[in-house]
Amino acid sequence: MKFGQSSGELLSKFIEAAIKKYEVTEDSSLSLSPREIEIIKLLADGASTAEAALKLYLSKYTVRDYISNIMKRLNAQNRRRWL
Repeated sequence: MKFGQSSGELLSKFIEAAIKKYEVTEDSSLSLSPREIEIIKLLADGASTAEAALKLYLSKYTVRDYISNIMKRLNAQNRRRWL
């Protein structure tokens, strides 16, 4: 994260880039849940799946499922490409 950049700004830029990069359409349901947005913020800040799970009081498997759903919505091939 760049100096002075809030998580909200980072998330907006991430979603905007994902729309362009993965050709997101309205059919792909880009409307993310509040929990999915929380997970994206944590991952964008450098948290691992396990660290995100601890912070959100979820199992790492639940976070993994959220990540999988986010990737489907963004038509992303892998996590490294969308973060």
